[in-house]
Amino acid sequence: MRGSKPSTWAGLAGLLLLALWLDSGISEGRVAMLERGMESDSVAAGTAQADELWFVLSDSDGSGEAEAAAPLAPARIEPITTDALKHLLDRLPTLPEGATDVQEFAFPTDSPPAPRTGAKITEAFPPSTDGPAPEVRREPVRVMRVAPEGEVPLAWELRVTFSDPMIQVSSIGTLAGVTAPVELTPQPTGRWQWEGTRSLVFTPEGERFPMATEYRAEVPDGIASVTGAVLESGYIWSFTTPPPVVRRAEMTPPRSGVEPFFFLEFDQAVEPAAVLPTVRVMAERKEWPIRLATLEEVEGSADLQ
Repeated sequence: MRGSKPSTWAGLAGLLLLALWLDSGISEGRVAMLERGMESDSVAAGTAQADELWFVLSDSDGSGEAEAAAPLAPARIEPITTDALKHLLDRLPTLPEGATDVQEFAFPTDSPPAPRTGAKITEAFPPSTDGPAPEVRREPVRVMRVAPEGEVPLAWELRVTFSDPMIQVSSIGTLAGVTAPVELTPQPTGRWQWEGTRSLVFTPEGERFPMATEYRAEVPDGIASVTGAVLESGYIWSFTTPPPVVRRAEMTPPRSGVEPFFFLEFDQAVEPAAVLPTVRVMAERKEWPIRLATLEEVEGSADLQ
């Protein structure tokens, strides 16, 4: 440091400049100067003034080590005396006494008495099989559920469920050559099959039962379950598939001759020969005879293609 002693404000300004200089990344070893009351050109010219404050920074050789701080002495602890403790507690307000502060000792409830020992009964194991079999009360067999029933839009299968097992477990999946205990009229082509020991299912050939048909099903009385129970009264029900409905009806004028074509489209497959007697063509208060068009006539008509 050179020059007269700087004022307090000059010292604070110098410390601030030093912090800014270190933060701005100025290379080490350069000289920073704080000027008070002097122009910058005079500082650059190196004019020595009394108000200048000089700092010289250089690299450290790393040999210096910070002095270890002396350990602090532990605080002195002295146990409080009985008189001092009583003096502190006497300064507290008196606690109010409640009715539940003092209670009688809660004795546990009496334990249940020990069970009384009974007479020992000795039985042979395994038990003897010479005696009569126990009597088993058999409830009669009942038909629990049937489907379909009534008018249905489609009938995929016929299902009957009984209250008792009707076959042995080993016979599940087939009738094993035994006639099905259900009479179905009319009987379409299909297959009877057991699902479990209580449910009998009939699946017709194709995707569903034939349409426009009324079916009658009956489980006759007298059939027995594997436990010996008997169906005391028969069970009869019926279901009906819907008749065909005409979706579209058109008449095609003849290109030659006097016989027009009538085209009828139904919502299901029909037998043309069976439908023809139910169709009537009326014109001028007169019923005209009709017939089925031949395959050659249909293929030869551009209007029907």
